[in-house]
Amino acid sequence: LTMNPDARAFVQASPSNTCPVRATGEDDDSPEWAVTVAMKSCFKALDTIGIADRCGCQLMVKNSVLVDDMDAFAYARGVSTLVFQPDTTEAHLYIAEEIIQDSPDYSLRFFNLDQELGIANLTQDGSLQATIDNKKYTGHWYAEGYRRGHMIVRLFLSSLEHNDRLIVLVGYEPQDFQERFSEISQWVERD
Repeated sequence: LTMNPDARAFVQASPSNTCPVRATGEDDDSPEWAVTVAMKSCFKALDTIGIADRCGCQLMVKNSVLVDDMDAFAYARGVSTLVFQPDTTEAHLYIAEEIIQDSPDYSLRFFNLDQELGIANLTQDGSLQATIDNKKYTGHWYAEGYRRGHMIVRLFLSSLEHNDRLIVLVGYEPQDFQERFSEISQWVERD
């Protein structure tokens, strides 16, 4: 039995900039059932992270057809990333790029115009391991939503070896910094 290549669906939580969930569904025969699977998965994920009361799920792709506005599919290869130590005013602006992999985990590569500066591996349970500027870190992360195809995420990194903590803001834009910097730049302990 081969899977019907049209029996698949892609769903994204809405509004996507504050609801960080995406889901897919497949079925051997029925495109409608693939949509049902994706929608159920999306709503379950929203409920699991406690934001089902303010988010919905929207069908983006059914079979091989894009069913949402083209703006919903905008994609930027790299996104701005601000890296700084808590309680300091010194910050470094990097670029982050998602590393595509066949895994439910999420990995990011950090670089500037000259060189690669590090990598972070984010797991589904909210923990992470990272290497930035040749220093190894562990920590946790929180996703805020999606913008232009990328997750908007805050990373909280600690290195006992170097007695160092970093906050990494990925995918935020200048307007976010102007309007919400005091909120998004605070160190947050893991739940």
